[in-house]
Amino acid sequence: METIDIYEDITPGLEVRVRDSLPDEGPVTVRINSYGGAVDVGHTIRHLLADYPGHVTCVVDGVAASAASIIAIAGSDELVMREGSELMIHQASLGMDGNSSSLRSMAERLEKMDAELANVYAAKAGGDAEHWLGLMAAETWFSAADAVDAGLADRV
Repeated sequence: METIDIYEDITPGLEVRVRDSLPDEGPVTVRINSYGGAVDVGHTIRHLLADYPGHVTCVVDGVAASAASIIAIAGSDELVMREGSELMIHQASLGMDGNSSSLRSMAERLEKMDAELANVYAAKAGGDAEHWLGLMAAETWFSAADAVDAGLADRV
């Protein structure tokens, strides 16, 4: 069984390492301890894992926050939270500068990102996107047991 560690920020280039680490077939375990990072990289990795033909188990050893939560929740056939681990969801954010038009445009982009993230959480755990948008707005931290109770994880 192949094991891929994501014990780092979710930054450009990580998706290439994950892709290149996937074997042609067989089960894969992805171990996660990350406070997150770039949402587009998180989506790319979750798609790579979701499209993988073998069984993918994600194990949160410490933290799966922000973009790392997307990988853990939507990139696995099974999400296992280790005792004492945490999962965090929140609204997307970007560092930005610019004029009023570009900032309004960026706010619209962030709202679209939030809607997509909420749909990912709802697809795994159930409920509607509005429920998840509320939890994201509050920056919600889930203990291992809370993540299972919420339907985001499969077991501790």
